Parts: sequence; C-alpha cells; structure tokens
Amino acid sequence: MREEKLLHDQGTARIEQLAFAHFLKRGDLDRHLRRMRLRYRRRRDAVIAALAESLPAATIRGIAAGLHVTVELPDTVDEAAVAARARSRGIALATMSDYRIGGGHPPTLILGYSQMTESRLRAGVRELAATIRG
Repeated sequence: MREEKLLHDQGTARIEQLAFAHFLKRGDLDRHLRRMRLRYRRRRDAVIAALAESLPAATIRGIAAGLHVTVELPDTVDEAAVAARARSRGIALATMSDYRIGGGHPPTLILGYSQMTESRLRAGVRELAATIRG
C-alpha cells in the first residue's frame, strides 16, 4: 500500500497532515467554517443586491451555495463581447460558454465573490453594468 501511495502522489507532507489533524482536534475547522459561511453569505447578498439595482433585467440562477453566482442576461446581450469588454476594464469573470458545448443557451456570466469586500463587489457590479450597457 505504501508503495502504491508513493507512486500516486510522491508521498504525503507529514507536517501539513499533522497541522491539519491538530486544527480538527481543537475544533478550529468548525469555527473557521462558521465564520466563513457568514462572510461569504454577506458577500453573496451584496452581489445579488447590486445586480438587482444595477442590472434589473438579469436573472440569478442556481442555488445559494459555492463562491459564485450565475447571472443570466437578456438574449439580446452578446456574452462574448461583454466578457471581452469586462476584461479590458479589469473585471474578471467567466461565462457559461466557457463550460458548455453547443449554442442555444442564454448569455450567462459567472461572478466570483470570495476574494473581494462587499463594497468592492457593489462597485464591481456597477462597473459591469456599465460595461454591459456599452
């Protein structure tokens, strides 16, 4: 078994494994997850509120889980053009076309919110809305 494991992942870094075991044993992981759930929920709420204000024609799809929201835009919007203009303005996003095969789907943006504060998220959504409007 050791030989197979070594062949598959070149060994496990013991210090990280021991640190993680200690983290679990002390209950730090539970505290961390509770804190982060609240933080990410506030960020998600900020994005959704900003979208409702700045892009009322957009529809949020998916469940309230993960660290991103999917934003369906009206069919008249060119998803690829929006993505290109957004990137040129310093807005990082992905599109569902990056993950789908074939066409016939509504233009949909994927907006991550884990790395930004709520105020920066609101400002980013306003900038994205200006980008979409042209």
